[in-house]
Amino acid sequence: MISALTGPLLKLAAGIIAVLAVYLYAHHTGYNSGVEHQQSLQLVAVQKATEAAQAEQRARDDITLAAAVAAAKSHIQIETVTRTIIREVPKYVTVETDAKFPLPCGFIRLHDASASGSSPSSIPLAPGELDGSACPVTASEAASIIADNYGTALAWRSQLISWQAWAKQQEAIDE
Repeated sequence: MISALTGPLLKLAAGIIAVLAVYLYAHHTGYNSGVEHQQSLQLVAVQKATEAAQAEQRARDDITLAAAVAAAKSHIQIETVTRTIIREVPKYVTVETDAKFPLPCGFIRLHDASASGSSPSSIPLAPGELDGSACPVTASEAASIIADNYGTALAWRSQLISWQAWAKQQEAIDE
């Protein structure tokens, strides 16, 4: 009797194992298919993010290049005008003018204090000089120095304006 049951039980067990094997194979194949699908979606997302980051970087680079070119052009223009003005000082402030109208030492003292951001009283005079006495610096020399100082200030101003425009354009990308 035991041997009579063993045959059908073995067949039943073999059937259950076969069904279980088919189920596990189907489940595993479906799982792998799902994993492959998720990996594919992640790859597409990474590619899109990479393309977006590259496009953003190109836009930022274009803004930086345009700002640098504009700043360079502005600097060249300011430098050219400043050098031209300095070259023309003798035309407008002649040697005769220098001789007729000496600058007072107080003027030079105020100029130097303004340029250094300090108090005029902190700028020493040469021994024997007074604020009202004639200074060895001529009006033409002062005009050249002042023109050069203004050229420098204009160049710095232009740089600041360029950097501000660059920053606004960079911020606009983030919005």
